[in-house]
Amino acid sequence: MKSKAAHRRHSCLDGEADIEGIEIAAELELPYGFDVFGSIIKTTGDDRTTGQPLPGIPPSYGSFGLGWKGPQAWAPWVRARALFFGDKTRLSPLDLENPDFDPLWLESSNILTLDMGATLSTRIRLELKLQNLADESYKTFGSGLWSPGSNIVLTGEYVF
Repeated sequence: MKSKAAHRRHSCLDGEADIEGIEIAAELELPYGFDVFGSIIKTTGDDRTTGQPLPGIPPSYGSFGLGWKGPQAWAPWVRARALFFGDKTRLSPLDLENPDFDPLWLESSNILTLDMGATLSTRIRLELKLQNLADESYKTFGSGLWSPGSNIVLTGEYVF
């Protein structure tokens, strides 16, 4: 099990600010090749001079899921994962003045993915990802890009 926590002071161009954050991640191995995992990240920031929230601070986000890895040397595996992005409720006036600001950044999102694959030999690995299974329309905070919707990614790796 692992976890991290951080607190740091950040200097702004026109004053002082406090940025605080915490990241907690855990993974627990279960019998028969199963594991559960998750993480959550929370960051806040305030300008000490004005008391206003700092711009560009994302809402809480994280993921959790369940995985399985086979005992064989060729190692097949499957991971089901839920990604979540919380509501953005602390906005800086500078966030609102940003020409790229999109109100959809304020909404929470939950994204479901399924990844599977196998290491076929010491040189060959295949992976299939089914992303955004519910085909939810979303933007992550600070991104000017829409998610690509549901998609399938097939990758192969050969090490020379």
